[in-house]
Parts: sequence; C-alpha cells; structure tokens
Amino acid sequence: MPTKFIPKIGQYFYSMRGSVYRIYRCNRVDGSYFSGEAIEGSHATREAAAARVRRLNGWSQQPDKPRM
Repeated sequence: MPTKFIPKIGQYFYSMRGSVYRIYRCNRVDGSYFSGEAIEGSHATREAAAARVRRLNGWSQQPDKPRM
C-alpha cells in the first residue's frame, strides 16, 4: 500500500485547486498534516505539475510508475 507523501519544510508539492494544479512551497508540517504558500500559477495536468515539482525539488526527472 503506497504511503501518503508528506513534504518537509521548504519542499515543493502540488495540489488541485478548482480544475487546475497549483505548486506550493511547504511552510508547516504537523504530524500528517502540512500547509504551504502558493508559489506558481496553474498547470492543466497532474503530469505537468509533478514534473515541475520534481525540477524545483531537484529530484530525478523520471516520471512515476503507472498506478495499477
């Protein structure tokens, strides 16, 4: 079973807002809850937002494995 991603303070993450994905920078973590400030506009697809987050965090550019 996959675990929920919980960013560390200063890391970037994406979340759906309305019908688009926005990029946030994590500024608070409390157990399994976290919050952040929006730093970037909207991305139309989850894949585009995930790719941008990987670049911002300095992670590998390899996309996630397809979910079954």
